[in-house]
Amino acid sequence: MASSSSSAQIDTRYAQSLLRVADQSNCAPAVEQDMRDLTAMLSSSPDLLNALSSPVYGRVALETLVANIVAKAGFHKVTAQFLGVLAQNGRLPNIKSITRHVLKLCAASRGEIDAVVRTAHALSPEQQKMLQDSLKKSTGKTIHLDITVDPSLLGGMMVTVGSRMLDDTVKSKLSHLKQVLQSNNSNQNKSHKEVA
Repeated sequence: MASSSSSAQIDTRYAQSLLRVADQSNCAPAVEQDMRDLTAMLSSSPDLLNALSSPVYGRVALETLVANIVAKAGFHKVTAQFLGVLAQNGRLPNIKSITRHVLKLCAASRGEIDAVVRTAHALSPEQQKMLQDSLKKSTGKTIHLDITVDPSLLGGMMVTVGSRMLDDTVKSKLSHLKQVLQSNNSNQNKSHKEVA
């Protein structure tokens, strides 16, 4: 667990370094867009992510792969240099985490935050808008929804914003009801023993 925390801290430092250089070079919006494009590429191509994360490829092969990605995507030179540094330092296996940290830091600088939403059924655009508005009202910040559909929840949704979590799932309610019933049952058994 400590190594995971340490890795996340290192990823955050890389993200902060990139944004510092981007700010100094007056290209932060371009770099943020590059990170969005790279995230989309990695999500749509598991093979690319596997290649970047593979220990089979040497540093030179990974640097060549990164250079090809940069050329094909038309990334800004600051992004290109950053990805080159990640390849040289052996941090490409963490590329998804690092890009996620970059985008979170960019959003936070604008007063925006992510809400991680697990829901039993897909939300309509209207429901998403209502949820965003409700969360914005309670946090005072612009909210970006990261929605995952999880049928095991049976119904309702679980929303996490920062360190706060709201669990309004049917599964959670049933679990709570089960605990209450078991607690009541054990209390009744105890009182029956005392009477006897």
